This record gives sequence, C-alpha cells and structure tokens, in this order.
Amino acid sequence: MRFQPSLKTKGKTLLLLFPLLLSFSQIIAQSSKKRIFKFSGVINAFSGKVKLKPVCDSTFYPKDLRNLFANVKEGKFEIIGNIEYPTGFYFRFEDGHNNFEVKGIVFVGAGKQSVVCDVQKKELTYFDNESQKEYHTRFKQNFLQVEINFKKLKDFDDSVRKANQGKMPNAFEIAYQNNRKKIYKLSDKLLFDYVKKYPNSYVGFWKLAEQLHWGHETIYDSTYNNYSEKIKKTYSGKVLLQKLQSSLLLQVGKKFPVINLKPHQETATKFLDTTNNKTFTLIDFWYSHCGPCIKQFPKLKKIYASYKGKGFEIIGISIDKKEDMRDWENIISKQELIWNQFWDIDGIESSKLSVNVFPTNFLIDKNGIVIKKDISPEELSMFLAQNIKL
Repeated sequence: MRFQPSLKTKGKTLLLLFPLLLSFSQIIAQSSKKRIFKFSGVINAFSGKVKLKPVCDSTFYPKDLRNLFANVKEGKFEIIGNIEYPTGFYFRFEDGHNNFEVKGIVFVGAGKQSVVCDVQKKELTYFDNESQKEYHTRFKQNFLQVEINFKKLKDFDDSVRKANQGKMPNAFEIAYQNNRKKIYKLSDKLLFDYVKKYPNSYVGFWKLAEQLHWGHETIYDSTYNNYSEKIKKTYSGKVLLQKLQSSLLLQVGKKFPVINLKPHQETATKFLDTTNNKTFTLIDFWYSHCGPCIKQFPKLKKIYASYKGKGFEIIGISIDKKEDMRDWENIISKQELIWNQFWDIDGIESSKLSVNVFPTNFLIDKNGIVIKKDISPEELSMFLAQNIKL
C-alpha cells in the first residue's frame, strides 16, 4: 500500500531535471463549451458534507472543478457548476463520525444527475448518467478478471498471515508482490484493449488518469494514442499528455534527473558525490505522515547495515510540507535513518516528475541509470545478495 500526499537557492543541492516536452503554460485554457451540471442526491444522514474529489492529480481538472462540495441538509445535497465533458471523481462523505469514500469512480456530466447514498453500506445508487452506466456495466464487465484475481490475492495474504501469527515471511512477501504486479499488468492490458475498442470513452480516459497517478507504465503511452482526437484536445487530455511525457524521465533505462533539493544537514554529502562509485543506489521518496513509508524503514536499515560500504547507498527524499519540517526531522531522528536525507519542500519537484504516491523508489546503477522502480525491501535484499559480494 502506498500513500499519495517556494524553493530558495541557498542550501539546496542539485539532485537532475530535463525540460519537459510540454509545459503546463502551453496547455490551452478551458474552452467556452461548458454547460451547467447539477449533481444532487439523498443520503441517510441528517447533516454532514459531500465532496467530489479528484481521482488523480488535481491539475487534470479545470480550477473550478478541483474543490466541489455541498453541505447535507436534512438528508439532501446538491452541487451545481459548469462542465465541458464527463469527468471522474471520488465520492466522499464526512460528518465527523462516518467519514468514508465510496469505492470506484463517480462520473459527472452536463445536465442533471442524482444519486442515493447509503451511509451504513457506504454505497451509491446511480441515476441519469450515461458515463456512470457505462462504468458499471460494459467497463466493469471487461475488468471482472482483475477483480477476481485481487480477491484471490487477498485470500492468499490472509491465509499466510493467519498461519504465521500475522506476519508475512519474506518468500511469501516476494510471491505476493510478484502476483500483484501481474494483476496490474493484466489491468493495464485490459484498459489498452478497452480504449482501442472505445476511443471516445471518458470512462476509459479517467481510468488511465487514475492508474497513471500510481506510476507510469510503457503501455500507457500506447493507450493514450488510442484515444480520439476529441478527448486528446480537452483540457484534461492535454494534461495527460504532459504527465506521460514527464513520467518518461524516470523510466527504467533513463538516467535519474537532477532536481533541486534541500539537504537535511547543510554539510551533507552532495547527491552526485553520494552516488559516485556506488554500484547501486536506492532513491526513496517518502514523507513524515506516510505510514507505509515509515513501516519499511526497519527493513531498509537492516539492508543498509549489510551492504553499506560494499557498493550500496540509499538516498531519502521527503516531500513534506514546509510546516511539517519538524515532523520530518523527528522521524529521521526517531527512526535513526543514517543515510543521506533531502527535502523536496511541498513536493514541488517530485510532482514535476509525476511522483505522486509514497513510498516510491528507484534503484539506479553506478552510472545513474534507473534499473528498477518500486522495489520492495524483500526484493531489494534478494537483488543485492545476487549482485554484491559480501
């Protein structure tokens, strides 16, 4: 599981950045083709707040669609705005007691659409929306095998942990990670096929935007090419192209780019010096309030203790917000992280590289070439055992 979360020159360390092929300044502003939408519903809660949250980076959305919400009054809510084309959101309800997101994507288009929300079941019933009907029929039917495979994987995880007092032995953890990657690849292939068959589907478009948020795969570029020109020319379509291009900077086989970061200590070793003469370097993106990030540190510390000084190095890059600087420093101290740490304040540089979820890591070789990404501690330990002599 991974989480999603003004730079000064002085005290920064150049860590790599090539100019993007397409900048956001080149993305044309929203056209005048917008129409009014009304998203209303009833809910078995007297009060609270309903939110429509982005399914990916908020930059995919025109500014007036990035913060949609409505207060619940006597079990009813209504959100009104302007929209140009069907747009995907997550539906979230909050009342201080029942806070949850409904599983799956909710699609909003021009005109009226209404839903019924069951707070106890955390479910929605949909009405009057063609994209939503497509998502719950044709689209989900195409991805049924993915859902079945994830259910089997969860059952595998539960059974192994039950047999091992809640723990996952390394061999089983590696098998689990490999099977999960296979399911993701199946999902990516099914999405490619779906878009090829239905190039005008906004359901297919927002699903790719959602998946890209978790990391780039080569097949995503081919999937994008299958979209109709109509979709590619939308505001969100142009952002998707920019995101795909920026994601290529960190693909396997590419040289890890230089980015502007603040070192944890002003006297810290510079990035280029840190990686110099190191056979392998793990670059780990994290932040102080990321549970999965912190959970991996004990395993990384054991690996570091075994291979430090033998050609292996780790570099930590935090995307903590400016106001969370003390939390970042406290985690470094509490967890006793002895490898070099750098601070990407507010995650500005990471966002440019489409690093949106955490932890995210990249394993680079002595030439700075990315050879693996999102490698688990168990996989890393096995890789180093096979490639570095103790």
